[in-house]
Amino acid sequence: MKQYKLYIFDLDLTAVDSVESSKICYKAAFEALGLSFDESQTNRYLNINLQQLYYEIEAQAPNSGMKFFNAFVQKSATAFAEFGKFYPEVDEVFSTITANGGKVGIFTNRSKMEIQSILDANPNINKNVAIFVGSDMVKNMKPAPDGIDMCAEQLGVAKEDILYVGDSPCDYEAATAAKVDFYYVDRFNNKAIPVEGHPTLEDMVK
Repeated sequence: MKQYKLYIFDLDLTAVDSVESSKICYKAAFEALGLSFDESQTNRYLNINLQQLYYEIEAQAPNSGMKFFNAFVQKSATAFAEFGKFYPEVDEVFSTITANGGKVGIFTNRSKMEIQSILDANPNINKNVAIFVGSDMVKNMKPAPDGIDMCAEQLGVAKEDILYVGDSPCDYEAATAAKVDFYYVDRFNNKAIPVEGHPTLEDMVK
């Protein structure tokens, strides 16, 4: 596979198994509005941002968007780092990219605090991350390309030398808008994007 100068990764279900931590956060957000949370919808919710999710349930809890968002963020402050786990191959993949002269970045709809907390809890992975961008560090969350653009600008890497790695239509749209190549991590065989999917990250560095 082509070698890139910069590999930018999404976190949820791409680099991090965040299903259990997300269940805790979604449950808290729904309960803050007096609503029940259907755990079977977790993977689908992880493929959209919080704003889109609230729009889905707004009729059940009008004018409660900030209450929903704040409950989620408050719980995420500890749950993501405590219960989120980097997938087994991530350490080796990040190390291989760095050893080959590339750089690793992260762009996710998670907040800066959440990203920093899970990286601090995983120092072997953290040492290979050159830059990260969270939702509260850009004007527009994914599917807008703002975070990809920020990584490219701050590290001085041309778009043709960047690969964005993600698992959802939201990630694919961000990569397309940024005009960078995309690697689809399809861990659950969702086939949700019209490109070849990969069950892990390992093919990327072969």
